[in-house]
Order: sequence, then C-alpha cells, then structure tokens
Amino acid sequence: MKLLFDHNLSYRLVVALESLYPGSQNLSALGMSAASDDAVRGTMDLP
Repeated sequence: MKLLFDHNLSYRLVVALESLYPGSQNLSALGMSAASDDAVRGTMDLP
C-alpha cells in the first residue's frame, strides 16, 4: 500500500515510513501543494 501525505505533514514522515509503505509520497514532492482535492484524487490508483 502506498500513502499520499498532505503537504502540511513533514517529508520526514515519508522517509520514516518508507520501509513499511514503499512508494509513499508527500504532495509537496509531487508539486501539488496547492492542488484541489479533486486533482489529488485524480492521481490515485483506485480499484
């Protein structure tokens, strides 16, 4: 499972959880700090 962290949370959280949730990202690292919720949902791989 991958997690997508809000831009208000530290990038260090992604680093700390990398071994448990590989491939997780922070919205800031994806350049989506100001993105709408709909835009963020559009990037997710949902079943």
